[in-house]
Amino acid sequence: MLAIFSAALLVAIPVAGQVGNQTGEAPDYFQQDYLRNQDHIYVSHIKTAQLHRMGWELSYPYIELGTEEKLLFSFDDLEGGFKEYKYTFIHCDAGWQTSELRPSDYLEGFYEDFITDYFPSYNTLQSYTHYQLVFPTADMRPLLSGNYLLKVFEAKNPDQVLISMRFMIFENRLRIDGRIHAATDIQERAYRQEVDFQIDQSTYPMDQPYRQLRVVIQQNGRWDNAITDLKPRMVKGNILDYNHDFDNVFDGLNEFRRFDLKSLRYAGEHIAGIREENSEYVVALKKDYRRPFQQYSLDRDLNGKRYIKSNEANDSRIEAEYVLVDFQLAYDAPLVHGNIYVLGGLTYWQLNDASRMAYDVRSKTYRTRLLLKQGYYNYVYAFLEDGQQAADVSFIEGTHEETENDYTILVYYREIGSRYDRLVGLTQLNSLQDR
Repeated sequence: MLAIFSAALLVAIPVAGQVGNQTGEAPDYFQQDYLRNQDHIYVSHIKTAQLHRMGWELSYPYIELGTEEKLLFSFDDLEGGFKEYKYTFIHCDAGWQTSELRPSDYLEGFYEDFITDYFPSYNTLQSYTHYQLVFPTADMRPLLSGNYLLKVFEAKNPDQVLISMRFMIFENRLRIDGRIHAATDIQERAYRQEVDFQIDQSTYPMDQPYRQLRVVIQQNGRWDNAITDLKPRMVKGNILDYNHDFDNVFDGLNEFRRFDLKSLRYAGEHIAGIREENSEYVVALKKDYRRPFQQYSLDRDLNGKRYIKSNEANDSRIEAEYVLVDFQLAYDAPLVHGNIYVLGGLTYWQLNDASRMAYDVRSKTYRTRLLLKQGYYNYVYAFLEDGQQAADVSFIEGTHEETENDYTILVYYREIGSRYDRLVGLTQLNSLQDR
């Protein structure tokens, strides 16, 4: 059991340590102007950056190479007005390190371009400008499959990165058949999920799959807990078998917590109260509690995503309000060996100052406040122990093998003599599809 202590004389307990020290990254990685090959917002006035397939806001950011599929990227600038924002694409390897390729190797047309679609907010307390980009475009189109980083910056200051977001372009070269079931290990069956699958390479033979192939499994689009560099258990003719018992297992976790912020005229789901304060809306969520020992209950959630929507708006992109949202998690005493974070698409799955909670002794709760755009949100609480790199969601939320989760299998292949990893196969599974 983690140690706790009492601090009755304090009103709020500052969080211990810094994220940089906890994760072991080099100090310069945590400078705001350092480009991170991940979803990240580098300045405080940029909010609600989203990237998904065109026409489907709850989709994951990948499209097939050589098709007419598009991705839609959008964000809000709370400083308002108009700014000349530009973007570029950076090709990455299977591990999200910048690849050896030059822009001329993987881009057709321009190597950077302007974001030209922008709309000022309308009839909102918080003024902002909404920017959006649909790509690939006729002027700038990726030529190769693989991992890409979308980088946004101001035209007048190209060295200052403002937004970075991941997306993938895949080739449909391989057939991937898989299923999700309770873990094979009897000791883990009640709380973990196993992802078994086969890759049929008959339409795209590979010389040395053990050396040249890299397989990644994501749970709910997350990269922080992805299983990477998974090797086949055996090769049977053209079939690569990934029916492992231990290497392809995830905590099932729990259904996501949620709150409904689509209206400010009445208190939606999990909303305790709404008030206007200093020309801002402040929303208090109902108090949350730990649930590791609660019985599992099926709940069709958004698997950690967010859906931007205002019920009173004709166009939620520019008429949805920004709201200060207060989170509170009941806890008898503060944890001394780590910190608790709000985790999900609303925090870009990041453990940082913005998502970290502080302990309030008087109310015996962990608290934080986030500025969020109106919509429907999923979230969980995660505990990051000092000195560890991966957060533990199950500590607060519990874990069950029955939980509904999305899984994405990505198959990367580097041909002999090649300088980049092709994404030659991708499939998405759901843990309830075989039940």
